[in-house]
Amino acid sequence: MTKRCNIGILVANIIDSFSNRVSKGAITAAEALDANLFIFPMKYLDVDYDNASLDMKFEYQYNILMDYAAKAKLDYLIVCTGTIAYISDDVRKKEVLDHLNGTPLLNVASRIDGYDYLIYDNSTGITQAVDYLVKKQGRKHICMMIGKLVNMECRERYAAYKAALAANGIEFNDNMVIESDISRYCAREAEMLIDRNPECDAIMCVNDDMAAVFYDILRKRGKIIGRDVMLVGFDDSPFAAKLDPPLASVKADAYAMGYRAVEKAVNKLRGNDDTDNYCKTEFVPRASCSAEFLYLNRIENVFSGDNASIADKLTNYVYQSNVPAEKDKVLRAFCLKMITELRERIIDNKASSADFNFLSDCLEKFLAQDIYEMDLIPRIIETVDGCHKWLINNAPAENAEIINTIFKYTVIKLANGMISDFNKLGDENYNHTHQSNLFTRDTLMFDENMAMSYARMMNKFFCLDIKSSYLFLFEEPVEYRNKGKFPTDEKWCFMSYQKDKDFYMVPPEERRVSAEYMYRNKYISDDERHTFIIADLYSREYQYGMLLCEPSNDKFFADLELVVYQVSAAVKLIRLISEQDRINEKLHIKNTALENLSEIDELTGIYNRRGFYKAAEAFIENNKGKDIIVCYADMDNLKLVNDGYGHSEGDFAIKNLALCLKSVFGEKGIVGRMGGDEYAAFILKEETEGIESIIGKKQDYISELNRTANKPYPIDMSMGFCECSCQNLYDFTEAVDKADGKLYEDKFERKRKKIAGA
Repeated sequence: MTKRCNIGILVANIIDSFSNRVSKGAITAAEALDANLFIFPMKYLDVDYDNASLDMKFEYQYNILMDYAAKAKLDYLIVCTGTIAYISDDVRKKEVLDHLNGTPLLNVASRIDGYDYLIYDNSTGITQAVDYLVKKQGRKHICMMIGKLVNMECRERYAAYKAALAANGIEFNDNMVIESDISRYCAREAEMLIDRNPECDAIMCVNDDMAAVFYDILRKRGKIIGRDVMLVGFDDSPFAAKLDPPLASVKADAYAMGYRAVEKAVNKLRGNDDTDNYCKTEFVPRASCSAEFLYLNRIENVFSGDNASIADKLTNYVYQSNVPAEKDKVLRAFCLKMITELRERIIDNKASSADFNFLSDCLEKFLAQDIYEMDLIPRIIETVDGCHKWLINNAPAENAEIINTIFKYTVIKLANGMISDFNKLGDENYNHTHQSNLFTRDTLMFDENMAMSYARMMNKFFCLDIKSSYLFLFEEPVEYRNKGKFPTDEKWCFMSYQKDKDFYMVPPEERRVSAEYMYRNKYISDDERHTFIIADLYSREYQYGMLLCEPSNDKFFADLELVVYQVSAAVKLIRLISEQDRINEKLHIKNTALENLSEIDELTGIYNRRGFYKAAEAFIENNKGKDIIVCYADMDNLKLVNDGYGHSEGDFAIKNLALCLKSVFGEKGIVGRMGGDEYAAFILKEETEGIESIIGKKQDYISELNRTANKPYPIDMSMGFCECSCQNLYDFTEAVDKADGKLYEDKFERKRKKIAGA
């Protein structure tokens, strides 16, 4: 079995016409050739992203996908350098390719020494267009928007334009051309070109986007496009034929280029010779290039010639010579079949109901393929009307009834189809909006377990027809600023993945992965072919990682930015919430420690006055009605110790008396330092053998302390006791005061006895 190739393709903005069509062509080729395809949808290199008028401040982040592609170690990379770096010179383009040069490369829409390439034949179509303008339309002052001359394709198209002018005997001067951005951001230069060429009667542009800019500009100046000034674009983008009037253009099929790029890559990997580096171009005249409608705009001119000629003209009439490459063969085959059958069955012979049934079956099968688009319906209706007239004018009179029946049937069928398509479109739009809302909602519905939230946010990925997806994040967000350097040692974590409606967390032991593993991870099935789109995850200046998406169809292109921004926001929020949880946990620990510190006496480690009463309140709440023994105590002769031996010795005595009380009252008692050398303690009466037992334990502890401490002074304390029933904190405080009073009675009595003994 032949190993399935892993091919990457780097394109610019995937919703722009060229990149969109290139990607679709590449997907079709990958499907046909059984290759895995990885699409890296960047933006544009070296663009002034800080220009506020462009509203794309942080879109430079998409271009980091070039680094990801370089580290992917795929089998082959196709790089659309001509669009990604359209404003860059060849030196810069070579830097881009050199950066990727760890993998075999095909350079698309650009030609750089040392690299295989695939480019348009930029000369033929331009030459045809100039010849048409001069020889067919008599134009004598043909200007050109030449784009950026650092761009190879712009240079070649400009050179072909100058050569064609010379071949037609038209003198060139520099005022006839102007450089500009090769996007719709070229209105200022377009105005300048017209201002300095008041005699201008035709304008050529190096792409259709630039040509479209002239529609409003010329109309505002009172110029009629196709009569006063003729317009020619390049690329023949899908929108060109839909402009009013339809834009004449040089057909350079991006879809075919994408297909050929993948085909060349596969041929290279499989050892097949493929040295063809050019995609053909041809000029397609339309109403923007004619004072009168061309034959394409006159249905009566379509139905003339042999069957093959009519079929071709019919297809071109409906599509205004902008037939999508992927539909071209099917459409032309159907038109040829229908024209052939109509001629044989209706024009050349007497028709029957069997002929009607046959023709209606052919139409049913074609319409069931859903191959035409809604905006083509008006031209299709015109075509049906033109066909009806062609048949009436050329068929035997006896066939008129069946011709009318066929015409009526076809019109009704198309009308019902239109209604059905409108309803279907409405349903699809509603459903897509609903599904998008579900996707948006659930990417932000986090789990209580924040780690699981990376998988949970994939809950509704299937709503956007994502078959499978794989989430890879940096261990920590990476700061990346425009024109800055991206780190080379970033660490990747494989967090979660999704397949259809199921989503999973990756086991912790499998999360640390290499850059190349991401594209061949164990959860991607080798049993089937895949097309993946790489979604860059970022927020402002920070890169978070990437999402590997496997869409069910190319409609996902329109949803890609929604996915990028929504998933990026979700990842950022999960990180922020997780960090907040960590901070809160640390604060809780610190607050607990602070709270403990505020309730614990720093010197002795027992409760301070505040902590003692707080503990007592909780104790009483849980033991209401039970009898307790309350003790109040203070150290004997603290002043003598401090004055005679120093405060450190006084502190020693205070700490040890606290330990004495903790030992005497045990784990079930509560002890606190009330200030200075004073203490309080209490315990449930049922947990002791009585006050005399407490006093005895105290005396035993003090005797042992004095024996082992070996101090030049005795350590002892006086104690007072009060028994009471636990009811509330007020009663307890009163009991403490009584115990304090008993303490002084005890101390006074001991002093009296001492004096009497002396």
